[in-house]
Amino acid sequence: MKKGEKTMLKREYSQNFHANRAIEAVLKFCEMNEIAVNIANFQWKEFFAIKEAEHQLEEIDIRTLGVSDQIEILNLHNELILQSYYSYFKDTFSSTNPLIKGRHIELLCDLLTLAVMGLIKTGGHGTNIVINMPPRHLKSTTITNAFPSWFMLKTQKSVIVTTYGDSLAEKSGALNRDLYDRYHTLFGVNPINPSQKSKAVWSILGGGRFIGSPIDGKVTGEGADLLIIDDPVKNRKDANSLIRRERIKEAWEDDLRTRRHPGNPITLIVMTRWHEADLAGIVLADTSEKFASLVLKAEHDSEEVDVLGRKSGELLWNEGGFNTDYFKPFKMNKRTWASLYQQSPTVEEGDHFKQQYFKYFEVNQSNGIISLFEEDGSIAERNLRTCHKFITVDSAMKEGNQNDETVISVWLETEQLELLLLDSMHQRLSIPKQVALLRSIIVREKPYATYIEDKQGGTFLVQKLREEGFAIEELAGDTDKILRAEASVNLYENGKIYHNMNLFDLQYLEKQLLVFPNGSHDDFVDTVSYAGKLYMNKNYSDIHHFIYGNSRT
Repeated sequence: MKKGEKTMLKREYSQNFHANRAIEAVLKFCEMNEIAVNIANFQWKEFFAIKEAEHQLEEIDIRTLGVSDQIEILNLHNELILQSYYSYFKDTFSSTNPLIKGRHIELLCDLLTLAVMGLIKTGGHGTNIVINMPPRHLKSTTITNAFPSWFMLKTQKSVIVTTYGDSLAEKSGALNRDLYDRYHTLFGVNPINPSQKSKAVWSILGGGRFIGSPIDGKVTGEGADLLIIDDPVKNRKDANSLIRRERIKEAWEDDLRTRRHPGNPITLIVMTRWHEADLAGIVLADTSEKFASLVLKAEHDSEEVDVLGRKSGELLWNEGGFNTDYFKPFKMNKRTWASLYQQSPTVEEGDHFKQQYFKYFEVNQSNGIISLFEEDGSIAERNLRTCHKFITVDSAMKEGNQNDETVISVWLETEQLELLLLDSMHQRLSIPKQVALLRSIIVREKPYATYIEDKQGGTFLVQKLREEGFAIEELAGDTDKILRAEASVNLYENGKIYHNMNLFDLQYLEKQLLVFPNGSHDDFVDTVSYAGKLYMNKNYSDIHHFIYGNSRT
């Protein structure tokens, strides 16, 4: 879109400042998410006209008008309810308790209107949007508890709403059912099937169905044209649970994403960010299906462009009472402020691997001398030729961006019982590419053994490379990652593990150690954990004596 076109658009279609700001927010969202906008399209012109009428209507005091004018205004109001979710949403509030307006609320409503109009498609899968915003800023009220009713009134199609618990899914079903029942006469559509009394599951006579369910509940056999996932995790404990995150990921990949009907389905993931590997992080990293992203921070900072055009320090919903004083106690906890309110989850450092335990070495390739750099500034030398070399492998099944990486780590055992990380490669690779890469590394490094965890893709690697005559050993799968890492943690604490200071991407690999077990990836950690277990088992008596000071057995 050309700058001149946008200026012409405002001059031609809108004379209202507030309508212009609302339109600018929509256009900025499209620009930020690379969604094409054709302002000459009659549907876009229709949307711009709707925004103009909505804001003109807001400025009219109906009490000052005559009866005929009041009737005309009421008819226009009802027409806007049929055409714009923003007008509908405002109308669902009573006159004694009206909606406290906010620009973010209008933007949410406008995007949902455009999604139903089919104007903001994100690809072949229809319209997909991840919406991240702070707690108590009406995200569930706007999207989950009211939009499904307007969608069903407009389209007569089916909806699936999932959240972290039964009660919230049931609440959404009940609220949307009441709204549908209240407005179906105005829309001139079929009523709700009176034989269905459930709050969480109900249907329209001759039309679509509403299904509310926990995110890990099964909706087998059901389909929908609107899928809403609202806050799939309950709290930080839930978000930090690897088991819970895996269940949510499986629910999305194996069940929910398959429930959408073909055509132009709408998928909305609405959540506050708790963790970098939450569902929002997963789908935004998945290149197989594009999701647009709407990030609404409680307070805009100057580092990024804000979709609402806020200046640095400007709050999201000051009108709703969320002012500077409200946020003071939350800003005291930087982690809470960053994740829940600014939608930038920071990874909490774990209590296993520590930065102060990291030690380094470098190798002089010309003479094979290894220099170990000690904390007191001294340098100990080892001979590369007297070290024993082995490899640990953590294999992943798939090569997509949303999947885990395959990590291959090369280790040295010194005569003085040090464990040196010589090299480590991490990539998302298909199984055949893993075989080719690992084969080339084994040929180049000539380890005395290569250890591969016997699970999924690793099982194939073991079989394939053994057939080719390589010395491959299986690692028994261990589901408890923390217990698996115990040996390596002890070795780090006692100064027995060193990192090659010239290792490519060392900072990235060390971060995995530091945030374990809270990080989104721990594939490198797995290769470290297995190296520590292997090395401890092989040198048990010597290492045990070094660490614990007991007599050797």
